[in-house]
Amino acid sequence: MSQTGTAESGFTLIEIVSVMAILAITALFVFPSPLHQTTRASLQQLAYETASLLEADRLVAIRSHTSIASHIDTRKRIIHAGQGQRQINLPQDIAFSADLSGTCQTDQGTGIVFYANGHSCGGVIFLSKGDVAFEVRIQWLTGGVDVVAKTAS
Repeated sequence: MSQTGTAESGFTLIEIVSVMAILAITALFVFPSPLHQTTRASLQQLAYETASLLEADRLVAIRSHTSIASHIDTRKRIIHAGQGQRQINLPQDIAFSADLSGTCQTDQGTGIVFYANGHSCGGVIFLSKGDVAFEVRIQWLTGGVDVVAKTAS
């Protein structure tokens, strides 16, 4: 047996590491990362952030004695404050919809309008993933904003 035959029989460390790297990169694309998926806690946090944004717009409307409209774009998955630059971008892996009154039309589309007297046009924003769901309810009479946990069906 020659020395060349012994040196060539097997894989080098560089070849093994290269194959492992290719497999790891392929796995990133094939299997979704749990780090990028919405958990129950982060879904609940999104619901409370939404409620906070809406409540802040309500308070601005009362303090400034004017109407303020929070904008809801279900297609772009954005909830934007009527006052200021604050917005919530909703991840693609959650279901997002809104049931708003016909009086909730604003100059920028659909939204929730809060009036100077504290009232609103009312509505419900639905956020869910799997069997976990939250409703952000906006009362028309009081303008109050509540978050209610639901079991998705």
